[in-house]
Amino acid sequence: MSSNRMLMSAIIVVAALLLGEQSAQAHCNSVDGPVAKAVYKALDDGNVSPVLAYAPAAAETKIRGALARTF
Repeated sequence: MSSNRMLMSAIIVVAALLLGEQSAQAHCNSVDGPVAKAVYKALDDGNVSPVLAYAPAAAETKIRGALARTF
């Protein structure tokens, strides 16, 4: 195999690894993450404030309504 062909193959492999599908996982999205803990605390206390720290201001009404329906 010529060196040009090997170089081109290596570039293709590296590009595929860098640009291929990748999954991102964050602890915030897990059941043990801070968002889930805030939700559990809000459900226990009836206070939605811990959850609002993780949500955009536009979602406050929906979050308050959802919490009110759980009681």
